[in-house]
Amino acid sequence: MFVSQLLMMTSWIRWLEMTTYTVSNKHKKAVQETLYYSHREKDLVLEIYNLWRWGVWDITPTNQEEEQRILNHNDDVTDRNDGDGFDPSLFEDYEFIETTDCCDNDMTIKSNGVELSETEFQKIMDETDDCWELEENGWDMIDSEHIIWGPLLVQQIDDDSVPKVG
Repeated sequence: MFVSQLLMMTSWIRWLEMTTYTVSNKHKKAVQETLYYSHREKDLVLEIYNLWRWGVWDITPTNQEEEQRILNHNDDVTDRNDGDGFDPSLFEDYEFIETTDCCDNDMTIKSNGVELSETEFQKIMDETDDCWELEENGWDMIDSEHIIWGPLLVQQIDDDSVPKVG
């Protein structure tokens, strides 16, 4: 009984001591965002791809494996073309802070059994000029992904929220 209580207390103390890291891309033009929308009336999925110069996330690893994934990411990555990319959403405790300076975007529509004519495709593409207008035009966001390509900048945040180079 005493040993199990001690283990629970040790685990609780370790959780309280978890470190938060601010993670961003080291090289510009290395944050890929993909937004997925489905149409309420048609069997369509719209993918909007954005390339951002910079992106920032705060990640608090919940175990040693997650912490090592952050701290060791750059061991195998030297430029944007190396590796599988870094996906902040794979961490249990992460917070998206911001992306800035969108430098490229593209859109595709994938149909699930519905063949689009060129006219329909262009009409749908014209409706997507502003992401805020999508819902008014029958689209609902169903998912989003962010991938950081290449090396990371990692800063450890201490109890006073002062970033430390990590």
